[in-house]
Amino acid sequence: CLNLVRLCELAVQKCTALTKISLITSKDREDEKSQVKRLREVGQSLGSRCVTFEFEFSDTLHDRQIS
Repeated sequence: CLNLVRLCELAVQKCTALTKISLITSKDREDEKSQVKRLREVGQSLGSRCVTFEFEFSDTLHDRQIS
């Protein structure tokens, strides 16, 4: 999650017209509740900068997709 936070921080700083970040990732089967909590915290932080953050889980995706 730390890498995601760093990427989002960089995107917000460098892309002044950025309004939305979408993430597709796999579930952390061992700690899904904590994963969702951390992703919601990322969303709240980005929301304070007027950037919408949405995420969804995929069972077929190997890594992550960010757009």
